[in-house]
Amino acid sequence: DSGAAVRGFCYMSDGIELILRALLDGTQPVYNIAGRDNLSIRELAEVICNITGADLVLPPNDDLGVKGTPMDVRLDASLIESELGKTDFVPFEEGMRRTIKWWKETYYG
Repeated sequence: DSGAAVRGFCYMSDGIELILRALLDGTQPVYNIAGRDNLSIRELAEVICNITGADLVLPPNDDLGVKGTPMDVRLDASLIESELGKTDFVPFEEGMRRTIKWWKETYYG
């Protein structure tokens, strides 16, 4: 599709830190483990293409989305941020750069 659906993203080390903080210091039964970055799937693809030098190819005039999935999924992490003090998140593009670098080093030498 055109990639219009929005999703929330959280770098793995931030997510692990939030899970551990919730388990060890949390007082609530439920927390949203989430980052602060919300991007469309198209924006995600554009960032990946910019980092890797790949070309982005989208199908023409297809805004139907993926059947059965919501168009906008954003989690509110304000509770865990305010209660447990998490304020320093890895920015999406930096996290994607680190991830791509790791994949290249690990699988392509």
